[in-house]
Amino acid sequence: MKYTLHQLEIFVRLSRTLSVTQTAEELNLSQPAVSIQLKNFQSNFAIPLTEIVHKRLYLTEFGKTVAVKAAEVLRSTEGVNQCLAAYQGEITGPLRISTVSTGKYIAPYLLAPFIKQHPSLDISLNVSNKNTVLQELTGNEIDLALVSIKPELRVEEYVLMENEFVLVGAKPPVSAEVWSPDRLGSIPILFREPGSATRQMMERYLQQHGITVKRSLELTSNEAIKQSIKAGLGYSIMPKVSILPDLEQGKLFIQPVRGLPIRSQWSFIWPEGKQLSPQAKAFLENVNEHAHEHLVRFQSKRMVAKH
Repeated sequence: MKYTLHQLEIFVRLSRTLSVTQTAEELNLSQPAVSIQLKNFQSNFAIPLTEIVHKRLYLTEFGKTVAVKAAEVLRSTEGVNQCLAAYQGEITGPLRISTVSTGKYIAPYLLAPFIKQHPSLDISLNVSNKNTVLQELTGNEIDLALVSIKPELRVEEYVLMENEFVLVGAKPPVSAEVWSPDRLGSIPILFREPGSATRQMMERYLQQHGITVKRSLELTSNEAIKQSIKAGLGYSIMPKVSILPDLEQGKLFIQPVRGLPIRSQWSFIWPEGKQLSPQAKAFLENVNEHAHEHLVRFQSKRMVAKH
């Protein structure tokens, strides 16, 4: 068999896109060049790697197996290159991070000083809900995951800072008034979608206090929930870090409720026993080096609601 690393890279990318056109775009190649390389790669095998069904491209079962092995080969080659760079005192290669959706308010600030220090690194940040992030973690598709609730998986972690979930509304609370948890059963409540860590924390709180929500609305992002609160559609339990600018500007308010805030921890996690890449280790070291700056940014006076 005679195939190249370039062909493996193209086929692995095709296995994800299932589109020759999109594969060509992502690899900055022409479509004919991708088609030729795929044809040459297929010539090494007597069994088809792909098939066309109803004008759509799919991998055969054999093709799926080859794609998995090809990805392993590429990761091994990547590891060799990283070892060489490490011996030469350089940090190169990709750094793949996935974060739960609320992490988008934190992750860019964590990455900024690291990118300035290592501008040549190929860094990707994927923002998804908790279920997708954990799938990527268990599938070894990423180096690190940023989560606000530690999953029931065997993982190692770097604890970053405290995370607080509070009840958010569009009206300033009456001075010194603290609601009973039962009050949440009589007001419209806005939920994140199933699979969200925020949804998980909210449902846990409601269940612990025996609260049945009579009226609710489900939305798929914190931004959609914030706009809905501002429009007067209800209240929601949200991570405080996601509403800092709105608190400063007096557009949203924290309503004190007994039993809130719920506290969790922001952490970077990775599978137990996983050998972190040099770039992942360097990133965590950089985060630790700037830990005080991050704490000041996210746990300063801006965390206090205006009354």
